[in-house]
Amino acid sequence: RVRLMEFRSIERGRVLDRAMSGLAFVAHDGVGYLWDACTSIHGTLWRIICTESSVQWDQLSVCDHYWATGLEMVYIDGHLVLFGGFSPAHNTRLSTLAFFNLATRTWLLETLDLPPSETLVRVRGRTPSPRDKHAMRGYGKSIILFGGWGPQGLYATPGESWVEGVDPSERDAGWNRDVVVLDCSRLASHHEVQWVWPTVSGELPPPRAAHSMEIIGSQAFVFGGRTLAGRMNDLHSLDLNTFEWTQITVSGSRPPPRSWHAGAAIDGRLVVCGGVSAAARQPEALDDIWQLDLATRRWRLLGHMPGGGRFWHTCVYDEKCMMLLVVGGLAVYFDDSVQPHPPFFGIRMPPATLVDACLRAIADDEEVATAAELCLPGRLRATLHKIRAINTIFSLVDVPDKYIA
Repeated sequence: RVRLMEFRSIERGRVLDRAMSGLAFVAHDGVGYLWDACTSIHGTLWRIICTESSVQWDQLSVCDHYWATGLEMVYIDGHLVLFGGFSPAHNTRLSTLAFFNLATRTWLLETLDLPPSETLVRVRGRTPSPRDKHAMRGYGKSIILFGGWGPQGLYATPGESWVEGVDPSERDAGWNRDVVVLDCSRLASHHEVQWVWPTVSGELPPPRAAHSMEIIGSQAFVFGGRTLAGRMNDLHSLDLNTFEWTQITVSGSRPPPRSWHAGAAIDGRLVVCGGVSAAARQPEALDDIWQLDLATRRWRLLGHMPGGGRFWHTCVYDEKCMMLLVVGGLAVYFDDSVQPHPPFFGIRMPPATLVDACLRAIADDEEVATAAELCLPGRLRATLHKIRAINTIFSLVDVPDKYIA
């Protein structure tokens, strides 16, 4: 059972009173970090903290020298690493990196030839071509980059690693299927990173953008996105030890084709929500939430997001509050002014184990839960206490039954 919850305790203010799209969102150690560059001439980094007594949304930093939407952001070794995106100020796509040191709360820029310093990170290796709507995820002390939309790279092979788009308004732009690794093992110690281009093999996916990618174990899973053939609902895995691609065949029903959706990895399961439909004439914003069990290779429709469909939103799973946090997006295709409601909500995901299921059932009954806390072993009692505390923070959204699966 998926429970959809709105964060009623947030001080909305200016943050959520406007459409927010093209965001980047990561979580680490119970803290969420959200990149927003939608309405001003700079980028803003927000910090979102879910505790047992409150939900806080604070402005962490403003970045005047890096303003881009549709970029990706990853947490690595005490830093937030940002790459690419579209710059409204220059009407162009970027191929630059930016770094935010969470300990010192300072921005560091990339340099290709100057020595590294407290404000500069030296970047070695061949830089990927400019792009947005790509996917990046952390893997150990490295970052895996795949796909995106932008101009043909210097070393790209037309028709293979890069396919030109069909939009006459964006000449010389197309879809990528580059796999590039950013080695960040020397980031914290030497302020140095390096781009590495592995040799890939296997059943390569078509070049694409606006897809999702999640890493589980040593496998990167790519779902959907926009290709030359249209919006997709295919699933591919990349072995990060051998860099061999495999196309995964699933059984039963599966999510309709889409792009600009959001995804997350939760306890060995893939979750995707929302996006833009594959309708040729009038694409629609989708509101469905799907989960893939990798063991059985079966998709399952979990439910629907409150308030209707949304796309170009973002989500992240916060292990501390055991919630999938969904932020922003647009509700109408090609209309940046229409904001979905609620703009920020949480989805409590189904429990992964029978023990979790039992504890959640106990927590839903106040009288039983109070008695159970007196007799359960310490570890189970602590988990039950945490679940009960979360239940008091997040209230169920008042939506029709069709939104509850």
